[in-house]
Amino acid sequence: MPLSTTAPASSSGTSRQLGAPVPRVSVVIPLYNHEKYIEAAIQSALTQTVPPSEIIVIDDGSTDGSAEVVRQLCMDHPEIIFWSWPNQGAHHTLNAGILRATGDFVAFLNSDDCFAPDRLASCLALVQSDTSIDVVATRASFLDDQGNAVSNPWYDDALAFYRKERDVALALFRANFLVTTSNLFVRRSVFESVGTFAPLRYTHDLEFILRVVLGKKRITFLDQPLVAYRLHEKNTISESKAREDIERSAVFAYFLHRQWRSETVREPWRNALARYAEVLGQQDLLEMVEEFLVLLEDRPTQEVPAVAVALPNEFKGFLALLGVDWIAHGSAEPLLQRFAAARKVFLRREQEAADEARLKADIQWLVEQRNAWEETAQAREEQVRSLTRAFQEMRAGNDWLLEQRNAWEQTALAQEGQAKSLMGALDEMRAGNTWLLEQANAWERAALAKEEQSRLVTQALHEMGAAKNWLLEQRNAWEQMARVQEENAKSLTHALDEMRAGNTWLLEQRDAWQQVATNSGEELARCRAALDGLLNKPLFRLLVRTKLLELTYVSPGHDDAVPK
Repeated sequence: MPLSTTAPASSSGTSRQLGAPVPRVSVVIPLYNHEKYIEAAIQSALTQTVPPSEIIVIDDGSTDGSAEVVRQLCMDHPEIIFWSWPNQGAHHTLNAGILRATGDFVAFLNSDDCFAPDRLASCLALVQSDTSIDVVATRASFLDDQGNAVSNPWYDDALAFYRKERDVALALFRANFLVTTSNLFVRRSVFESVGTFAPLRYTHDLEFILRVVLGKKRITFLDQPLVAYRLHEKNTISESKAREDIERSAVFAYFLHRQWRSETVREPWRNALARYAEVLGQQDLLEMVEEFLVLLEDRPTQEVPAVAVALPNEFKGFLALLGVDWIAHGSAEPLLQRFAAARKVFLRREQEAADEARLKADIQWLVEQRNAWEETAQAREEQVRSLTRAFQEMRAGNDWLLEQRNAWEQTALAQEGQAKSLMGALDEMRAGNTWLLEQANAWERAALAKEEQSRLVTQALHEMGAAKNWLLEQRNAWEQMARVQEENAKSLTHALDEMRAGNTWLLEQRDAWQQVATNSGEELARCRAALDGLLNKPLFRLLVRTKLLELTYVSPGHDDAVPK
């Protein structure tokens, strides 16, 4: 289906930021009976860190409530473009989305898968940094039907093979490590050059990528998990292994045929072909691909235009020849059965060849076994002769052994008598040894007891010596203390005598002072009486006033100073 040269009416063309054109991205979502998952898919496109310019959702004749879920989302999101039509197949729906898209790049998202939030931003950054990149694919992660992350060993192995080989086509021959159309971020000009998706049910993404390789377009793999592939029981890849094998074989055969025709130097291509044959043989597809290559080589060569075709007419005719047109309706079921039977024939031929090889190997083995048995028989005959001679020698040896046995029996009887005597002596020695052992034990116990007593006496002597030393130290200390106390006693006695003499003198002084005090009291009494008499005389008072007498006298019991 050729691309239209004029884009349908839509929003404005290329937007601008800071004067530089920003590429527009259209997200195309083919929808078929994914009511449970479609909202999550659309939301993952709406919530991109760099949002798409448009989201094109095409319902391919769903029979569940998928279309109604999208209609509800359209009410809140005008950037969603939606329509529904009768079922026409995934490739037709994808191609219609490509024709309707107005973006510089087209990103595909199956209705049961999801984008990581920064998928579009990461892909845009890559193609803006290198304008020679035409297609971007990324690492995938996997979800179950409940949205839980799950592992996928098959994918890990396929991705490891690509990382090792770094050859997109060879890796796709071994396993589709790109997994799904949801993993394709494509420059719009690529569709104008190599066409859109082929009318294939199971391998339209695989065939498209291989056609991009044939068109010498640059494919870059971004090793980041930016798309989530959902595993559930309604996945297309789980429908029919036979159909998928036929489609894959047809796609591989056409790729090899076109690559061979485009190569001018044959030797490198033959080396590459050996690698392709190796990986096809690992999947039991090699013989079918070879048969399809024969069909292609028998068809007349056609030159195919490089642009404006959805799929080369040669491949369309090839698919028609194979009956690969079961896109949605299964109209070629008898042809499918025929080619499925043909595949069984291929496998049967391989089995017959293997059986023939095994039969030849069995015959060769039998011949080898017969020769081996003949050689073994000759060897055994020689062994019999050798054994006969050895038997005769053994008989002679047995006679000699009998004679030796009789001699040894006599010797043994003699030795038995000697042994009995020796046993008696041995028993006596054992009894003596027992008595000696008991005596030794008794002496050991006595020695241990004496040794313990000696240790106790030694310990007591040590303790007594220590006590004696302590007593001597105590005696010396007491003698020293006694001398000091004796000296102190002498000093105290001398002081006591002095105190006694002092006390006697003090008593004598006290008695003398008491006598003086008595005499002084009597004299003072007489003086007071005389003074009291003078105070009562007028002449004395006059002398006091004229200060002729300056001596003052303070009479006991009077507060005023009176001149004397």
